[in-house]
Amino acid sequence: MAIMSTLSRAFLLPIALLPIAGVFLGIGALIASKTTELSTGWYIGSTIKAMGDVAFGNLPILFAMSVALAYSKESGIAALTAVVGFLVMNAMQGALLQHHDAVDGNSAYYTLLFYNGSSEVLKVPDKLIASNLGVTSLNTGVFAGIFVGAMSAYAYNKFRTKKLPAGIDFFGGTRLVPIVTFFMVIPLSFIFMIVWPIIGIGLSYFGNWTGTLPTGVDSLVFEIVERSLVPFGLHHVFYAPLWWTQAGGSISEALQNAGRQWDINRDLILNSSWLPTFLSGSEMNFDQWIQQYLLLPKHANVEGMTPIQAMQAILDFWKTQGLAGIKLFDANGDQYMMQAVIGGSSMMNFTLLENLGLNLGRFQSGKFGFMLLGLPMAGLAMWLTVPKENRKSVMGIYFSAAFTCFLTGITEPLEYSFLFLAPWLFYGVHMPLAATSFFLAGALQTHVSMTVSGGIIDYIVFGIIPFASGLMKWQSAFGILVVAAAMAPLYFFAFYFSVKAGKVEVPGREGAKLFTKADFQAKKAEPKVEKTVDEKPEVKVEVKATVATPVQKETIKVEQPKTEVKVEQPKTEVAKKVEQPKVEKKTEPKVAKPKQPKTEVKDLTNDLVKKYDAKLSTKKIVDEEAHAKLDIKSRAKVDGSAEITEARSELQKHASSLRAEAKKQGIKLKDANLRNMTKKELIVYMKNTALKINS
Repeated sequence: MAIMSTLSRAFLLPIALLPIAGVFLGIGALIASKTTELSTGWYIGSTIKAMGDVAFGNLPILFAMSVALAYSKESGIAALTAVVGFLVMNAMQGALLQHHDAVDGNSAYYTLLFYNGSSEVLKVPDKLIASNLGVTSLNTGVFAGIFVGAMSAYAYNKFRTKKLPAGIDFFGGTRLVPIVTFFMVIPLSFIFMIVWPIIGIGLSYFGNWTGTLPTGVDSLVFEIVERSLVPFGLHHVFYAPLWWTQAGGSISEALQNAGRQWDINRDLILNSSWLPTFLSGSEMNFDQWIQQYLLLPKHANVEGMTPIQAMQAILDFWKTQGLAGIKLFDANGDQYMMQAVIGGSSMMNFTLLENLGLNLGRFQSGKFGFMLLGLPMAGLAMWLTVPKENRKSVMGIYFSAAFTCFLTGITEPLEYSFLFLAPWLFYGVHMPLAATSFFLAGALQTHVSMTVSGGIIDYIVFGIIPFASGLMKWQSAFGILVVAAAMAPLYFFAFYFSVKAGKVEVPGREGAKLFTKADFQAKKAEPKVEKTVDEKPEVKVEVKATVATPVQKETIKVEQPKTEVKVEQPKTEVAKKVEQPKVEKKTEPKVAKPKQPKTEVKDLTNDLVKKYDAKLSTKKIVDEEAHAKLDIKSRAKVDGSAEITEARSELQKHASSLRAEAKKQGIKLKDANLRNMTKKELIVYMKNTALKINS
């Protein structure tokens, strides 16, 4: 689970780049499509479009670098090594690939190793080949990048400190890492050359099969799984193949399949929508489709051709139209294909592809329904369950979180709040409603893409602007708003009555805090945590009545066991009780200096050790050296600190006070950075320091 969580976090780095890249792509495509070719406006639009398109077109290498960074503690050397490895692997494949043109109506194909083309099974289809950083090689999507990145991180962690014999010692250490990776990717490249043609075809069949399901069903299943994985941070791993590989479909495959079906029956309707035409849009047979295709600004000459010939002519035409055409030909995966269509809007549009049976956006468009209005209405519902006298104080919490969700599609402030308080509300109410949003969007064939979330910004860039460019029908662009309008009351009433009936203590009903993902993970790690997450460790401050110190929760500071135990607040009743002859006797320098610190240390430390020693002793660190190199958060996850309910800041104060007392008594201690210690390490430090003071 930890390895997969790290992998999922690694995906966030390239994904974080996509929003700005998507804005540039959408706006640039609009400008280029609305201006005369080779005019100043056209050049400006094409430049802006290319700036955005470069991120989507090079996701494999970006993933290779981000995975290498994630597993090597963000080492730039590992990232550079991943680039080297990716280039070497693709160069090997490119050297062994041989292209064969289409003959007698058969599609073009490649030969590679034992895929010698002697039969259909032993051919590498044209659709499995792409240009990676200018190198013609297997179209492995982001998979190859992930493997190369992981291998580069392994080489970095293993060989970065390796020393070589004299004479070649220059190549030792970090310089050795890319050299080793250079050779490590050789077997990896051969593995991909052997298995990827089979895997790629299998993924392609899977993508085609899901496309034959009734529209909306595939979207429904996708969101049930994806939303279920959100609390664990694994949803990025799940949707990556569907967004960026053949598993999400292929434009080239869709054209070829349509050609084969129309060759049998030219009047066949390939649009798989089960809704009325008014909602689903136009339905075209082959001749009608060709008429609409010929209206595109750039098109192949397909008049008089059979369906199979026409579709092959379109694919061949794209190969001659520069980068935008090549991307259309190579595009695999739901998001890849949609970005390719936006970038190549003069050669293809969403409506034409829809009538080939390719429902683009089926794994994306559903997010807009619950992110634009669904979850914001859930936030409003939760706010209305708050007692009237508390509503004003928590209004900012709910409305800022709801507006963030509406604007950007960032749902964490709302989702993790009720996930933390009542997981059943997430899995029993939110997840089914989110899946319903996907089902409706898929059924309406809403071809609205996104970068990472479905906020209003993404809707304008990938819905309104493409509609204005003529890329989609009105049912597609504005069907999103229909779904959002339907989800708003469903979310509102579902959350209002669920919170009321389940007596969920949402902010304002009990506290005034929206919880985060970190809080949720902390709760999972600390099953016995008390009601509030950040409560003051008052119980721990009231060390013992024998400490001759006023037990006043607000002002007492046990962390400073100074020799002068003079009560600074004599007005309190506790202070009066302490002001007895015995106390005066204790404050005499000769008696109090050794005794009081010993008493406090004994009580405080013994309480903590007695409370946690048995638990923490079971948390054995296998590799102490490797453990020491981890950051404080990583160490805390494995050493048992999550089971300690005391606040770390209070433990650090106590440890600091003990260290100060030890110095006063002339006791030598090893230098230690208390700020970089976990809770367990602080308790162990206090225990050892106390033993030295009391010895």
